[in-house]
Amino acid sequence: HTFQALPLVAVITILSKLQVDIRNAETEVIDQLYTQIDASSFKFNKLTSIVIPNSNYVTLGSTYEAQVFISATDTTQQPVITVGDQVLPLDEAGKGIYTVKPSSLGTKTWGGVITLKAPDGTDMQYPFVSEYVVGEASVICSPTAMNVMYHGIANPIDVSVPGVSPDKISIRVVNGTHSTEKVKNSKGENFKGTYSVKPSEVGKNVQVIVSANINGVNQTFAPYEFRVKSIPVPEARFGGLSSGNIAKNTAVAQAGVFAVLPDFDFDLQYTVTGFSILYSDRMGDLIETSTSSMLTSAQKDLINRMTRGKDLIIKDIKAVGPDGVPRTLLPIILKID
Repeated sequence: HTFQALPLVAVITILSKLQVDIRNAETEVIDQLYTQIDASSFKFNKLTSIVIPNSNYVTLGSTYEAQVFISATDTTQQPVITVGDQVLPLDEAGKGIYTVKPSSLGTKTWGGVITLKAPDGTDMQYPFVSEYVVGEASVICSPTAMNVMYHGIANPIDVSVPGVSPDKISIRVVNGTHSTEKVKNSKGENFKGTYSVKPSEVGKNVQVIVSANINGVNQTFAPYEFRVKSIPVPEARFGGLSSGNIAKNTAVAQAGVFAVLPDFDFDLQYTVTGFSILYSDRMGDLIETSTSSMLTSAQKDLINRMTRGKDLIIKDIKAVGPDGVPRTLLPIILKID
């Protein structure tokens, strides 16, 4: 503007207008800068209360803990949630639904990315990681009147705490030792069980004390008690018999002497380590000895020489069980039929 030919009043008016324009420009700049402060911030129109417990299962004596907070969501747009190559379906509230069928036991880690479009049009990505524990479905059923362990052998036991991964469970044993070594039956097959316990002393109860790491806190449970008994002495059998009559052809066909535990439910096997056969006639007594469970050729000859009505006496029978303790078994007396 040229103010030379203008009256003073007009000049003042023009200058006032310029001042107003400058102030308006300043205001617009400030407004623009202010709006850009949160231009990329998300706008939410719904608030929801959220409760996330550390665990829905709490044992007596432990502490229940949960996170409680407010969650803000935008109902005008849905997020895109991907786990690997899979895009998760969303429910009505915009929450992703993740489902998987595990094929093995243990701790499983999974995660993905949540993508949400910002107000400025850019895609914002938020990675997440979580984990869960896969356990084997089981029912715990314990005999309360038959809580027995046998001295000198490894007794298999199964220890579990509902809702706790097996790798977070440990045990301590009083009056015995324990290991995770599998116990085999007489057929070489493994007994079921996560631990084996070998009692130290007969007549004193074994205590199995279980501890579990639950939500980062180690918790010890009340001990389980087991009575300790000795393994019963087995019976020696020849041709499936320990007394009575036996046909000569049956006796001749036998390979040796074996030890059994009749009416004993624990699957154990004794090994005969030696025995003697006594043969008597008018010439006197003749004894032939074996240092294993099998008949020697000399013992077979004695049996072949026996006639009907003669007594087949098998004595000095020695056997060793899984506890390694040698035992002397009662003699077998059979009459040749």
